[in-house]
Amino acid sequence: MERLYSRRDLARFAALALAVSAVPAAQARGRSIIIYYTRTGTNEGIARALQGLVGNAPLLRLEERDRYARDYDAMTEIARAEVEAWKRRELKTAIPDLSGYRNVFILSPLWWGHYSVPMRTFLMDHPLEGKRVFPVATSASSPASGITSDLAKLLPKADVKKVLLIHTADASNPEAALKGWLSREGFNK
Repeated sequence: MERLYSRRDLARFAALALAVSAVPAAQARGRSIIIYYTRTGTNEGIARALQGLVGNAPLLRLEERDRYARDYDAMTEIARAEVEAWKRRELKTAIPDLSGYRNVFILSPLWWGHYSVPMRTFLMDHPLEGKRVFPVATSASSPASGITSDLAKLLPKADVKKVLLIHTADASNPEAALKGWLSREGFNK
């Protein structure tokens, strides 16, 4: 049987493949991604405003495999029980390789003082070790009381920044709050 490539050729190919695969990771240092969950669309507008401020980072919208009930009251009963019991809600969103991102922005509504169950599920599966995590939460009435402890539990090896809480009444014009928060938390592109 005739050999197509020598061992020397194979070694050169392997070295070349290693060099090529290292380039994107090196170029990605400092890159950001915005991961958000929205049930009503409010957080999508905030995510887009944030995207414009952090250098056109890609957006990743989390969607649950089994949707919540459309009726608000029915949905809140289910969601409240899930939050209290630390339940999961499986995601149908394909999560990309996050290794090339230095900064991960997470944005979700508050449900009884905690991130939504879909966002918690994402964080349970992706502890974002070694990443700078910039958490944003929206709420009409819930305080952000549970987020700090939740993030400490879910992301023990990430550099988690201070949570920015945006009241849903201010969600249509979040730029000033986002700019101030990014500056205070030391974000740089």
